[in-house]
Amino acid sequence: MNQQTWYCADCGGREIHHDAAVKWNPANQEYDVVTVHDGTTCTTCAGAPDNFKPYAGSPVFGIPPEPADTVKVQLALTVEYTPNGCSTESLVELLSGVASSAAMAGQLTGESPAEVAEWTSTVAVLQAQ
Repeated sequence: MNQQTWYCADCGGREIHHDAAVKWNPANQEYDVVTVHDGTTCTTCAGAPDNFKPYAGSPVFGIPPEPADTVKVQLALTVEYTPNGCSTESLVELLSGVASSAAMAGQLTGESPAEVAEWTSTVAVLQAQ
């Protein structure tokens, strides 16, 4: 049974931020929520922190629609190196790191509302001389 929750009607994202008034609680050394305002932002639609657009998306409270089917997409990248003294193993590690860095930096979705459900990478040596 689906429960009601906040979600974005534009992208389906569930990371919704709400405007609120808070006050500092010196005893607990943290903020206490005083009241929650009407302003809401879908953080997926709002973009990266360096280009954040407040009040982006269309947050609504209700039962979200079932997620759409996933789509698998594959990128084939072939690199021919002149090693200049680098080992094959170090070049394999380099390309593995490129995939990990892209995933961690959000480059697999860019500015789109898509979400990565799962990713894998495989680096193989095609021809060694």
